[in-house]
Amino acid sequence: MCSRSAEELPRSWREEVFQDAARIWSEPRPGLKSLLAAGVMDPGLCAAFIFRWTARLERKGHPFLAALLGRLNLSLNGVQISPQAVIGAGLHLPHPSGIVVGNGVRAGEDLTLFQNVTLGARTLGGSDYPVVGRGVIIFANSIVTGEIRLGDGCRVGAGSVVLRDVPAGATVVGVPAMPVSQMAPSAAVGP
Repeated sequence: MCSRSAEELPRSWREEVFQDAARIWSEPRPGLKSLLAAGVMDPGLCAAFIFRWTARLERKGHPFLAALLGRLNLSLNGVQISPQAVIGAGLHLPHPSGIVVGNGVRAGEDLTLFQNVTLGARTLGGSDYPVVGRGVIIFANSIVTGEIRLGDGCRVGAGSVVLRDVPAGATVVGVPAMPVSQMAPSAAVGP
């Protein structure tokens, strides 16, 4: 499988949808033998499909329909991903409730977002959105704001607030988020 970074996007809508589904089908799940069944039975996949449709409608010059479908995604799945966000194929939303992705966000392939993750601008109405590399996992209740880069394969721990660039392959945790290797031993172990 060829991986693309946020700068090498976009690709066809069908390729993105099937790669999103392939991440679900890599694990054997009874009842998810067709794309339609998968979209109905897996809320994360349903949210990813609806995002793909809204993004396509936006690119084709139908912003009202894109907004309408985006509201449906918010109602059904609790997910608000702007149709102007550019997210590579292989989007995985294991627990999609409360995910918010802003207009200018650019993300590479195989992005995983857990519940209550926010990717957005640091200022109201700002244009300072994050760029997320490929193979990134952002765990629950994390916030990534501002004009920062998350390198390929990095991990953002649950409840973290990321305000600075994260190098490829690093794991960051805390408020503000710091690489695990830079934390004091007592802070990394916990109580």
